[in-house]
Amino acid sequence: MPTRHEILIENLSRNYQKDKQIIPAVCGLNAQFSGGTMTVIHGSSGSGKTTLLLMLGGMMRPSSGSVKFNGRDLYSMSGTELRAFRNRHVGFIFQKFYLLPYLSVRQNITLPLHIGEGEKDNHGLLGVLLERFRMTHRLDHLPGELSVGEQQRVALIRALVKDPAIILADEPTGNLDPENLAIVSEALQEEAKKGRIVILVTHNASLFTTGSASLQLEDGCFRLN
Repeated sequence: MPTRHEILIENLSRNYQKDKQIIPAVCGLNAQFSGGTMTVIHGSSGSGKTTLLLMLGGMMRPSSGSVKFNGRDLYSMSGTELRAFRNRHVGFIFQKFYLLPYLSVRQNITLPLHIGEGEKDNHGLLGVLLERFRMTHRLDHLPGELSVGEQQRVALIRALVKDPAIILADEPTGNLDPENLAIVSEALQEEAKKGRIVILVTHNASLFTTGSASLQLEDGCFRLN
């Protein structure tokens, strides 16, 4: 990954409206996330962590402020350009996995290769990832036939198979036993060392110091740790 990528957020805010009441979720955040680093964001439930992650990934338009990837504001892009950004540059990992239950492991993993700018020939990388996460023997199984840890490893492979510049992980270890928690945590740290921007949102205190930086988010604002 020769290009050193960067995400810059400036005065980033997001509000929700319920009836006639405006509810702030994220309030005027400023931060920089660079390739080769892993940032751990933690905070209580409802503090704005997932909202922030969705804005960073081009999935939720902010109420004000900007999210810039390599100098370009995501939300000044057209819808087509924004979809291309997500498909090419962002790998999402979630606590609930979001594997399609009627597709095999192989089909779930390779699905991102068929989205966006035509089919991608990343089968060499796919083979490496399957060996790395010990899932070669599960390719023809359905998600319901896997353990929770195996399902998360499939979700991790799916996020990495397009070789994204950005990995956004929203509570990816929340349902995992200690062995699989270690696998996911170590994998995210390794991907940062390869030059990716890795942003991990977690409640797990044991992970707060695993990144290059740790940020606490409370009531939509960053707090000093």
